[in-house]
This record gives sequence, C-alpha cells and structure tokens, in this order.
Amino acid sequence: MADLESVLSARDREYEKRYNNHDTKGVVDMYTEDCRWMQPDKDTQIGRKAVEEFLKYVMKAGANSLILEMDENGPLGDNLVYQRSRYTFLKTDGSLFGKGKLVVIWKKVDGVYHLYTKIFNPCPA
Repeated sequence: MADLESVLSARDREYEKRYNNHDTKGVVDMYTEDCRWMQPDKDTQIGRKAVEEFLKYVMKAGANSLILEMDENGPLGDNLVYQRSRYTFLKTDGSLFGKGKLVVIWKKVDGVYHLYTKIFNPCPA
C-alpha cells in the first residue's frame, strides 16, 4: 500500500487536473456528499452546493488554474486524515490571481479519500 503522502499527493494532482480543465462537476465529485465547506467570512456550509458555487465564482472571476502544495499530513482515525497545504490561483496569462493556505480533512469512502472538510484563507500577495 502506498504511503499517505503519496496517496494525498495523487488526489491533489487529480484535483488540480479537474480544476485546470474547468471540470467543476469533477472537482465537486471529489467531496463527500456531507462535506463541510468553511470559507472566509461565511458560516460553515454542509454539502457540495457551496463548493460548486465557489468554484464557478472564482473561475468566472479569472482564476484559470490552480496549484496545490502540501506541507503536512497525518492520520486522524480509521477513515480520516488531515492535510495542511498552500494554494495558488493563476490567471490565463500565468500571473497571480490569489494565494492562500488551507486545512483539509479527507474521509475514506469506498476505499478512496474524498474531501470531507475544507478550511481556507487567502494570504497577501
């Protein structure tokens, strides 16, 4: 069995691929049905709808591509693991759209890790 960092890195690469192909549904499908979405200045939202709305918003606003960089990960229990990372959104011309930090809790569903909780905050450019 692959080590946790390799598994989560592969999931990150899949997330980037789907985002960078503007596959909103594909990205949303990487979340659990009962996911917790915790974006700045909003109450915690439960379910995939908030994820979909945010993705459509940032894509329309000009965040053309996404880069994820993992800093730390570890187990939380039988089917849960955490990941602390950084994200960078780029415009079509490759210039910076925005960057920030995030913490994710992944939940194993049918043998595959899905995003269960995401907390993120932007950082100054």
